[in-house]
Amino acid sequence: GDIVLGLAFENPDEQDDGWLLGLKESHWMQKKDISAKGVFPENFTQKV
Repeated sequence: GDIVLGLAFENPDEQDDGWLLGLKESHWMQKKDISAKGVFPENFTQKV
């Protein structure tokens, strides 16, 4: 699976329960571009 770097929501009120904001580590390592961030369901993840 992919490694996703977790990010904080700029406005915590925008975060829905069960959803996280993040960026694929591989994208960050290649492009250093945070604009590709997105939300994803927390239950599809495993903390490492």
